[in-house]
Amino acid sequence: MEANREAEENPIRMSSGHSKVQVLPGIAERLYKKAKADPEFQAYLNRSFKVNYNYPIPYLGGYSEDGKTIYIDRGFTLEALDPFLIIHENWEKTAIEVWQLSYWYAHALATYAEHQAVIRRGKETPLAYERRLKPFIHTDEEEEAKDNGKEPKDLDQTPYEAPDKPPKEGRNPFA
Repeated sequence: MEANREAEENPIRMSSGHSKVQVLPGIAERLYKKAKADPEFQAYLNRSFKVNYNYPIPYLGGYSEDGKTIYIDRGFTLEALDPFLIIHENWEKTAIEVWQLSYWYAHALATYAEHQAVIRRGKETPLAYERRLKPFIHTDEEEEAKDNGKEPKDLDQTPYEAPDKPPKEGRNPFA
């Protein structure tokens, strides 16, 4: 299947504005398999949360500090892709909260889960999906200039404060 071949060739392509950064090949897939088998991870992943579309959100999506709200940028108009963005944000927040992963490992895992959902739907490849998202992605600085920083007060800043590159060392996600 073409989608699976593409996923194998580009397994860790970053979404939500971070396409230039990659984590070591194979790590996202290993984390995904570990997460699927971890009851604590699954319980947090399946918690109740609301989705809010009322704010400008840098890089298209984010989540509240308490994990009870997932934010999708108010300017995003491709409703058919909303479920995949929600999957990404939920997996990322879950990995940070449950496993205390660094942002970059959590982001790699979330992107992998997001792409697996795109592949399961079977209508487009992860690369085609990412291309459809690209026009909607904006930086915090661009949004701040337009809206004077009117993002939600409880928006978790972890993704926006992460370094531009994954750390060379850090918590082993397989410990």
